Amino acid sequence: MGFDWSSWDWKQPLAEFDPWRNAPAECAFYPKRAREWCDFFEGHIKLARGDGFMGQYIRLMWWQRLLVGWLFGWLYRDGRRRFDTVFVYIPKKNGKSGFTSALAAALFIADGETDKKVYCAASVKEQAALVFQDAVYMTEETGINPSHLKGTGDLSRKKVCYTPTRSLLTAISRDARNNEGIEPSVAIVDELHVMPDGSLIDVLRKGMVTRRQPLLIFLTTAAHQGDNICNDELDFARRVRDGELDAPNYLPAIFEATERDDWRDEKTWFKANPGLGVTIRLDRFRQEFQKAQESPSLEREFKRLNLNMQGRSTDQWIDMEDWKLCPNDIDPSQLLGQKCTMGIDLSATRDITALVLYFPKFNALLPFFFVPKQTMRERDDYLIWQRQGLLQEAGGAAIDETEVRRKIWELAGGYDEERHVRIKGRYDCRAIAYDPYRMSGLSLKLKEVDEHELFPFRQGFLSMAEPTAKLEADILEHRLRHFGNPVLTWMVSNAKTQTDPKGNTMLAKENKDSKRKIDGVVASVMAYGVYLRPEVQELFNDDYEVRTL
Repeated sequence: MGFDWSSWDWKQPLAEFDPWRNAPAECAFYPKRAREWCDFFEGHIKLARGDGFMGQYIRLMWWQRLLVGWLFGWLYRDGRRRFDTVFVYIPKKNGKSGFTSALAAALFIADGETDKKVYCAASVKEQAALVFQDAVYMTEETGINPSHLKGTGDLSRKKVCYTPTRSLLTAISRDARNNEGIEPSVAIVDELHVMPDGSLIDVLRKGMVTRRQPLLIFLTTAAHQGDNICNDELDFARRVRDGELDAPNYLPAIFEATERDDWRDEKTWFKANPGLGVTIRLDRFRQEFQKAQESPSLEREFKRLNLNMQGRSTDQWIDMEDWKLCPNDIDPSQLLGQKCTMGIDLSATRDITALVLYFPKFNALLPFFFVPKQTMRERDDYLIWQRQGLLQEAGGAAIDETEVRRKIWELAGGYDEERHVRIKGRYDCRAIAYDPYRMSGLSLKLKEVDEHELFPFRQGFLSMAEPTAKLEADILEHRLRHFGNPVLTWMVSNAKTQTDPKGNTMLAKENKDSKRKIDGVVASVMAYGVYLRPEVQELFNDDYEVRTL
């Protein structure tokens, strides 16, 4: 007996993600096609392993049904799938492994695309081979003509062909000697959390550029904290889920408990484990929970593996829930012409440059960001933010200080020496904080043509400690207005704390080469810090006339 679709709701959220929220106008969801694909899974694909389950037809759990239905049911007008990337983040024992191989089998033989190449990818060849072999078994058990499959007799070669569509199913691993030159149609990456770097993912993505409807699927549990490819992808997926990144072709399914959830509460267990009571026995899960309470190390591993809780690191600056609770009760347009300070964090060459305005009267931050063209092209999130108007391209291989200077004039006022034009600023900027180490050339140019108050502001413990504490307090007390800027929000989530022997605290990245930038937070602290100076507060007196205006 098939699934009863009469009461099924395709618009229910999947781990807080709603694909209707950002659906492109040229896309539509086709429920009939979604149902047909789910029925194919349940009517043709058999489980390849499991005590008492091997050989039985797969029964999709609710989250798998939504994922399959959305993946195959959302189409462009020309018939292409809407989603080109799927990210499934789910604790162990929730049916991930069998589902991984089932997706590979279905995409290999069932969607009619010709000359398809489906890759089962993993960090090491043993894991890739496991997914591949299970997918081959599932393919053989679908009822297709056995003569249409070539290569199943020797699975050690890790290649199987489906002759009606001239398609290939194969395994690939990071530790293979030569992965260059491949052109995957589909790549299913299992256990992303054990990938030591992004080299294989880069190869897969580059190889897909010639494909009409490429598809990259990640399935993983939580990685350990720190800079790694899994956490980078998770960070991107969370921002898509939360609406901070407009990526309509990205489908995130993130099952996790947060630090605000009580890990001892069974409601939290079910929140993070959609397979609890189906693929996971509740009594055994309770036993695991009891063991986890015996030591801090067991507790940490239980949280990570069973709840996808990485935990807030001891040096993480802000709980993002507090950031999200800050008020959004005014419109940014209300800041036009208002008194403010500016903090400038100028990148060395290829990174983000941040300008942040601080409005003391409103306790508000207004950020602006610049990235060189080359850097912009290397990151999908940067390109998305550029399309949203949140990142401005400035320069080619390195940041163009001229573009930054013009933006400063636009915001704060000044004199354009090249055009011989006095520029009135959009805001009443009374002081600009800059780091003389990074900005020696730009500051000189500003001084030559600008009558603004420029204040050197070194990024050290002594100068950063007090404004960091003030900004932190405003966030924790939910007094700060930041307008939910996605780029600044991301940077706040990346900020770590460093403390010197005297107890002074400043913000820093996870490490020098980290892709998790904090430039906007640093510029915010500088804007706060320069305002705290008595000589600058004097500039905010009503009887002080700003000379540039």
